[in-house]
Amino acid sequence: KKFSSGILPPEMLHCIDEATKIGTKELEKFENYFGHLKNIDQEKWKKFKPMRSSREKGKVYVVKTFLSDGRGYIRGEKEDLPYSPVLASESIDLWSLGVVIYSLVTGKSLFNTDRNEDLQSYEDFMKLGTWTDNVKNKILQNEVDIHGKPVEEILKQLLSFDPKERGTIQSTLNHSFFKSQEAIGDLKEEIKAEKDKHQKEVASLRGSFLQLSENDRKQREEQA
Repeated sequence: KKFSSGILPPEMLHCIDEATKIGTKELEKFENYFGHLKNIDQEKWKKFKPMRSSREKGKVYVVKTFLSDGRGYIRGEKEDLPYSPVLASESIDLWSLGVVIYSLVTGKSLFNTDRNEDLQSYEDFMKLGTWTDNVKNKILQNEVDIHGKPVEEILKQLLSFDPKERGTIQSTLNHSFFKSQEAIGDLKEEIKAEKDKHQKEVASLRGSFLQLSENDRKQREEQA
């Protein structure tokens, strides 16, 4: 299935200890299930492949994903995977919402991600894979600008380790954060700032591309 690992909740990661017999079998299962992608779809394999530490051998993280035919059918039985497939749910969407809100109101990413919003390193996978409410609270405590505000409350809820503690979409929409004009105003400002930032980045890339094109044209003319 399509996903961006940088906005997935902790329950979507599976940790394999390849230093154990069980872990070796689990990793073998995973490779047998997804390994064919190495030759036919490098981009997809890049998303699916196990994330290992470059400094030590042992724990390996994989996303609890699966292959389907587009109609919801899971390719292979549960026994073919080292974990039970996790289907889309409200709690997963609510966690993702929390990650997005955190980024908008703080101007920082909760995890280091690439342009596709995928986790970039083993350390980021481990941060998500070992997530607890204590970790969440420490991170939010360091964000002094949101202390005592509705956004702090909603983030504590949405980024809960226990999926049941994240509430429902309806209860989230009824939260004071979405009722507060001040909070909505702050969010609009952050969205505008992010939009302006991306527009500047696009303009800069466009300028660089045009300069390269011009340099290439002049070089061809000189060679002619």
